[in-house]
Amino acid sequence: ADTGPCGPCSELHYDLRKDRTSVPNTEEFVELNDSGEISELWNLVFMQYNRAEDGKLTALPAASVDTGLGLERLASVLQGASSVYHTDLFRPMLDRVGELVGKSYDSASEDAVSYRVLADHSRAVAFLLSDGVFPANEGRGYVLRRILRRAMRHAWLLGRREPTLTGVVAAVVDSMGDTFPDLIHRREDLLKTTRVEEERFLSTIEGGMKRFDELASEGRGTIDGDEAFRLYDTFGFPIDLTEIMAEERGYDVDKVGFEEELAKQRARSRADREEAGAIFRAGDVTDGWTRIAGEEQTFVGYDRLCVETEVLAHRVKHDVVGLILRESPFYLESGGQVSDVGVISADGWKLVVTDAADVMGQTAVFGSVKGVFPDLVEEFPVEARVTEDVRRDTVRNHTATHLLHSALREVLGDH
Repeated sequence: ADTGPCGPCSELHYDLRKDRTSVPNTEEFVELNDSGEISELWNLVFMQYNRAEDGKLTALPAASVDTGLGLERLASVLQGASSVYHTDLFRPMLDRVGELVGKSYDSASEDAVSYRVLADHSRAVAFLLSDGVFPANEGRGYVLRRILRRAMRHAWLLGRREPTLTGVVAAVVDSMGDTFPDLIHRREDLLKTTRVEEERFLSTIEGGMKRFDELASEGRGTIDGDEAFRLYDTFGFPIDLTEIMAEERGYDVDKVGFEEELAKQRARSRADREEAGAIFRAGDVTDGWTRIAGEEQTFVGYDRLCVETEVLAHRVKHDVVGLILRESPFYLESGGQVSDVGVISADGWKLVVTDAADVMGQTAVFGSVKGVFPDLVEEFPVEARVTEDVRRDTVRNHTATHLLHSALREVLGDH
């Protein structure tokens, strides 16, 4: 049962109907509310009790009012709009979707939901990126990636086969940048990151949609866990996206089976990293290199955590691949701060970076390859991406350690 502070509740609703006739009973009121003709605007909870686990209520020492007001709903009332999507908060994004799709937004059309999802999610993407969240496969970065891919799927449903969300994010910056200057300052990064994510998902979404349609056409009523995992692992479909698509078809998803497959994959990845690390630590990292170009490496990791660059040198030894990049975002362990981890990827393969070392005065990164690693004989384009969450946590911990040492020396003196 729910426990904690509580009290009676009062909801304030606004009647959006033109005639605003009286509502005779609760049933009709609920119907009008569900249809959007009456909108809940404000919620007031008069906090005066504490509910224990056994359901007993005791008076709080001090009462208060917990209020929840929907700012966007208030805007819709003030602007006489029937929906928050018809206010000036969302109109610029909806108009941009219409421009890109070649068809203006129509709230009564069957594809109106896709327009609204793109408008809403583009705003979330812009502000998350502006606040320093970067697309990733875990943590808050994965929340962002899921939002991105849900939006991309709706662009696909609107017939788009090229980056679309990038243009809508640009509309967010244009319409809200004066109020939130960080959007303007980081515009280039926001658009580039969004475009990279779109292009990456566009390379797999068609295969994923085709596979999902095949599963749904079988008429079994449930997407098996291993198939949901395949959609996730092979085609990049987050599980909640698969669940949404399944619900639209009247299907369920075997979430337990999916989690079991995901746990197996994580165990395999952990074992691969440990094996690669053991081989790396036991071997000589300076021999066996094939030099492709004679240029010197440039470290760019203070300014960029993701960069498109080229391979200058490589080696393959005991299933561990080492690369030296022209521009490297990977920090090499120094001054007490450990090396970065991340991913280097190209068409058909990716290197999961687990270690780094100084080789020939340059930072070499090492790890295991997924896919088919090519026989590199010339400069080869790749994308190098540092795992942002790990870098940020490492930097914070390293800085905090220095601050702690400084405070200890100040209080205790040098010993």
